[in-house]
Amino acid sequence: GHLVEDFRPRLFYWGSIVELRKLVLVAVILGLASTGVISQLVGCSLVLLGFCAANMGLLPYPYRLLNRLHLGSAGVLLAVVWLNLFVAVGEEGGMLSDGISPKHSLTLQLLSVALVIIMILLLLSMCAARLYERVKAFLDVDGDGRISWADLRALLVKFRSSQGQALGKVLPCIGKK
Repeated sequence: GHLVEDFRPRLFYWGSIVELRKLVLVAVILGLASTGVISQLVGCSLVLLGFCAANMGLLPYPYRLLNRLHLGSAGVLLAVVWLNLFVAVGEEGGMLSDGISPKHSLTLQLLSVALVIIMILLLLSMCAARLYERVKAFLDVDGDGRISWADLRALLVKFRSSQGQALGKVLPCIGKK
C-alpha cells in the first residue's frame, strides 16, 4: 500500500531503512552520552555516511530528482555533524586541531546554520514551484498554457454549475418553480 509505493519495487523496504536510521541515530546519541560529544558526533557521522552511501548506491526512489533531494538532505545533515565535530574537537584541543579560536568556531557554527537554512529554502522553493504549477493547471481551463479572463470566466461558470447541481441534488425544491 502507501507504505511501499513511493519506492522502487525492488526496494519496497526502504521506508523501514529510513526509520531504522532515525532509531540508530537516537540510540547513538543516547548510548554514547556518557562518553562525550565527540564520540556522539563520530557515531552519528558514521551512521549518516552509511545511509548516504546506501542512498547513492541503491537509488531507492523512482525519480532522479527525489533521489537527489533525499541525498542532498542527508548530505547537509552529515556536513552539519562534521562541522560540529570539528568545532567540538577544536574546543577540546584534540588531534585534529590545537584548539581553534572562538572566531573560527563561531564561523563554523554559522556555516552549519547557513547550510540548513539554504536546504530549507531549496525545499520551500521546490514546494512553491509545484504549487504554482498546480494552480496554473487548475486555472488554465482551455489548456493553452496561459491564464486569461476567458479561463477565469469558464472556471467561474463551471464552479457555479457544479455548485448548482450539488444544491439541486440536496434541495430538489430549489429547481422547481
